[in-house]
Amino acid sequence: ADGTNVNGTFAIPNLSEEQDVDEIEVEVTMTSDSTPERLKVKEMMRKGLPELVQNKIAVWLKEFRTEYASTVVLEAAEKTAQQKAREAQTGEVISAAKPTLT
Repeated sequence: ADGTNVNGTFAIPNLSEEQDVDEIEVEVTMTSDSTPERLKVKEMMRKGLPELVQNKIAVWLKEFRTEYASTVVLEAAEKTAQQKAREAQTGEVISAAKPTLT
């Protein structure tokens, strides 16, 4: 009970693609018995954790968007290359969006 071990959780209630990174909130809950030393740790986490979490999420989002965008571009390029190869073999022009009759 000297404050060296503090148990608790943190939650990010508003994490969504609609939120800017600097709008992300972090809620800190302490599950250990409340002592003055542990309350200091909780307060330190409550003040410092949001910025740390926001920075980490910003890095993750940048990496995710870069990876996702490059995958989408590569897939589109591969499909275009495959279409061109088929067109060259068959002489038929393949449209990206052929109308269908029902």
